[in-house]
This record gives sequence, structure tokens and C-alpha cells, in this order.
Amino acid sequence: MICRAILLLIFLIADSQGIDSRRLEILRGRKNVEDGKVSWDKKFSSEQYIFGKDPADSLTKYAELLPEKRLKVLDLAMSEGRNTVFMAKKGHDVTGIDISSVAIKKANALAKENNVSFKAILSDLMKYEFKENEFDVVLCYYFLERKLIKKIKKWVKPGGYIIFENFTVNDPIESRKNKDYLLQENELISLFRNERIIYFQEMFHTNRKISSIVVQKK
Repeated sequence: MICRAILLLIFLIADSQGIDSRRLEILRGRKNVEDGKVSWDKKFSSEQYIFGKDPADSLTKYAELLPEKRLKVLDLAMSEGRNTVFMAKKGHDVTGIDISSVAIKKANALAKENNVSFKAILSDLMKYEFKENEFDVVLCYYFLERKLIKKIKKWVKPGGYIIFENFTVNDPIESRKNKDYLLQENELISLFRNERIIYFQEMFHTNRKISSIVVQKK
């Protein structure tokens, strides 16, 4: 409540002094990022790995579709690192990014436990920029921000792979929340329609409605 009051006071002072709207948007953005980080840090604060230490079931299958060589992999919103570490154990050069320092600490601990390493980046994913055509593979599991899709396509090399998975609007649990962060039925096909679709599925898995796709950048 105190932080909100301070922020409101800043906006009122800014308005009275004629500070332009762009600067106000920057202030709002910083506040949203801070709130997001605190929220995720709190979520990951348990000693338990809330998503477990094993990789997503689909990734164990999709990894077999990738070329049998050392690949440069990016794991977006990696959380506690279950998929990051799995790909590192496959011998790949892995980078993981997340907004939560608590999650990254747990991901590093998981990597140490498995005798592997990866590059960790602490940042708001929506504000971070990677180089164009930098990665052979980009993973995005359970983080849906549609504005990010264009960047993902830019970050992966031509001939590289994107593996994407998220809950759909028909998921019995997540559908009670903000549906903006859930996929519509068959939406992944539309989002990646200009790429080569290698595998696509929508299914109920452990009573959750999931949509996932593997595409190759043309």
C-alpha cells in the first residue's frame, strides 16, 4: 500500500509539472516489473521445486527430433530450470532467462546437482534483446506473451527450431484466471503458420488441456 501511494504521488507531481506521458509510462513499466519480480520470487521461495526437477514430458520427446549435435539453446522464462538442465545434460550450450532471482538460484542448484552448467540471465524477458539468428533452438514453456512471438522468430537461426507449449482456454484450472495468457484452440498453428510445422498436438495431460508445437524456421 505504501509503494502504491508513493507511485500515485509521483504521478500527481509529474502531472502538475507537465512531465510527458512517455516518462510516466516508463515509471509505470518499472513498477509493473518490480511487482512481477516480487510475485515470482515469492512463488519460487519454497525449498520444493514447484514444477518438479524433471523436464516437461513433451520436451523429452521433442528433443529427439533435434539434430544430433551440440546446439545453442535458449530457454525463455526458465523458472527453476528443469528444462534448462535437461538440455544441458544433452550436451547443449544453454542460456536460460527469468525475472526471478530466486528461480535462477534454484536452477543453478539443480544444474550443480546434475553436474552441468548453463548461462543464466536475470531480466524481464519482455525488455531483453538477444542477437538476431543467435540460437539453434528456442524453448518457451508456459509463458505466453503474444508480442514475444515475433522476437522468438528473430532470435532463432534459419533452419533452427522453436518448441512452444502452454495451457489452453479449455484448461480446467487456468481457465478460471486471465485467459489472455492462455492459447485458443489451434492458435499455435496460426502463430507459426509461416514456419515448417514438424509436430503439433492439443491434448489432455494429467487432466490439464495443453497445446504444444515444434516448428523449424524457414
